[in-house]
Amino acid sequence: MSSNEPVRVTDGHDPGGEQRAAPQYCPYCGGEDLRPEASSRRAWNCRSCARVFEVSFVGLKLGVGV
Repeated sequence: MSSNEPVRVTDGHDPGGEQRAAPQYCPYCGGEDLRPEASSRRAWNCRSCARVFEVSFVGLKLGVGV
């Protein structure tokens, strides 16, 4: 695969077999035309506003309300 070829991702899985968090909309403009960005495993490209952003899971906060 060349670096100019788009990465095809379906069902939230990346080609390497790891699960990719799939956002439903762009956090900047609310656009829904999102494509995986090849520069990073967590990066997404919004086709509406041309921004690239990353989605990552930080962790669970335990003891909420204590």
